[in-house]
Amino acid sequence: MPLKVEWLDTQRTIMGCTGEGTWTWDAYHEALDNIATQFKATQNRVDLVIMSAPNAIVPKGSSMPHYQRAMRIMPPNLGLLVMVTTNTFARTIVSIFSKVYPNKDNVKLIMVASLAEARTRIEQDRMKQVRAR
Repeated sequence: MPLKVEWLDTQRTIMGCTGEGTWTWDAYHEALDNIATQFKATQNRVDLVIMSAPNAIVPKGSSMPHYQRAMRIMPPNLGLLVMVTTNTFARTIVSIFSKVYPNKDNVKLIMVASLAEARTRIEQDRMKQVRAR
């Protein structure tokens, strides 16, 4: 499967989406719709971690409209949207996007270098949310 969607924890509060091999924007939107449906099925906070396998090939064309749709369709119980990448170009593009559209549609987007760092940042954000209550 080019885009693998799976829960990363037994509590079903962190979902991962991993791009593997060659995939299409249609497959991306299908995976997004699946994720949004699963998130809407619960009232609890859920976080999303986006990763790419070393063999992943992003489809041709501008990615911005596709990423903007991702932010639009996510339900309000989405906590963090975490993108895992060490690709400097990708990090720069996402950094610019997040500055131009801060908290776009109430989605908090962050970039990290590893899944372990993603889990740490999610835990920190959840603790901050608990203290704010």
